[in-house]
Amino acid sequence: MIKAPGWCAHAIPTTRGWKHHRTSEILKRRSISQAEIDEWHAAHGGQTAPTPAPAPVTAPTPAPAAAVVQDGEHDLESMSKDELEILGREYGVELDKRRAKFQLVNTMRRVIDSK
Repeated sequence: MIKAPGWCAHAIPTTRGWKHHRTSEILKRRSISQAEIDEWHAAHGGQTAPTPAPAPVTAPTPAPAAAVVQDGEHDLESMSKDELEILGREYGVELDKRRAKFQLVNTMRRVIDSK
């Protein structure tokens, strides 16, 4: 049967090696088979190692629609960078979201005023 490293008796075996019992940091890299892990858990608490459930696959959330003031003009200051980018695409402009928000707002003002 496998044994935890002597300097960390509370280590837990995984298929990637021995991990710290609280932080899950890998302490000693070693290939350990699932059978050896199950045997270790049976001897140290009567439980088998929990198998992680696969993460659910979700579709990306759609970007929010652009904010509009009652008179039909866009409220650019209250929009997020993502919303400004969507609005820019509606006007045929590709904005660089790495820039500051006020620069994006100024660019969109110039584009909207020119049309």
